[in-house]
Amino acid sequence: MPVQISGWIEFSPYENSDHRKEDSSWISWMELGSVIEFNDEINWILIGNPKDFYNDDPKFKPIAKERGFPKNPDVHLKTDINNIIAFEKKHGKDEIFGFSYFYFSEVENINWNEKYKITSKNSDWIKLFELIKMFKEIKSLNSDQIRITTWYNY
Repeated sequence: MPVQISGWIEFSPYENSDHRKEDSSWISWMELGSVIEFNDEINWILIGNPKDFYNDDPKFKPIAKERGFPKNPDVHLKTDINNIIAFEKKHGKDEIFGFSYFYFSEVENINWNEKYKITSKNSDWIKLFELIKMFKEIKSLNSDQIRITTWYNY
């Protein structure tokens, strides 16, 4: 069974980092699964390779492996979190895993070519990052005002 990537991209209208820590300070922008169709080396670097998830010596050291969910999710992400909790209570924790979040500023700090030798322009992630850059400009946001929360599911 193929692994799917799920999650949300949220933004905060607050430039002040203290305000972004408050409840109701994030707004859902886009469901991640609507853009990311394939598991590739980019998400391995971001959150870890699902086939190699519990290996202590993976090909790439993920920047945001298993950080869990953010403490103050938007209502859409909060609904997904509650649905995941209910699913896991009923079916166990094997099918949904790798919960993590990261900020777009962390993505912008990655030198894909130099550090990882990745030049793939065909990755859904690279296309998503270009879309986020446009959104960031349209909304006049800083990169720390954009948060990506993601997980794997079978």
